[in-house]
Amino acid sequence: MQFRIHKHTFAPLALIGALCGTTFAQEAPPPFIPVSYAYDTGWVENRSSQRIVTISFTVYQPQAEWMRLYFQDVHLGRNPQVPGQGSILRMTAFKDGAVQEMNTTHVDQWQKSSAYFNGESVQVEVLADPGTRSRLVMRALDMGPA
Repeated sequence: MQFRIHKHTFAPLALIGALCGTTFAQEAPPPFIPVSYAYDTGWVENRSSQRIVTISFTVYQPQAEWMRLYFQDVHLGRNPQVPGQGSILRMTAFKDGAVQEMNTTHVDQWQKSSAYFNGESVQVEVLADPGTRSRLVMRALDMGPA
């Protein structure tokens, strides 16, 4: 049995294929502005007997519709005598209260970057296990212009 495509049938099939191809194409990333943002907390130690916030600072970028943070170094202490996954990096958007929490494994998986946060302000904190030292070194952020 032979299968033949008539020459007039090929053009509509090609058009359908082209349209389907654009439907599945990835969207271009939103426009953003890279911004240098140097901040080093220095080494901070939790000398208490419980998990507490040892590092807390606000990242503020005027006129940002959204932000994504990039760190040069993230050191989250781990006390083997305390159950759990060690100290936590927590970031909270002021605009809508969205929160991202990461332990050391998550920081590596995210390649020392954050999720996208709405607004121009993000609170960055470390919830440190007792008897641990932590340090954050922020290097940059991406901002979506408002």
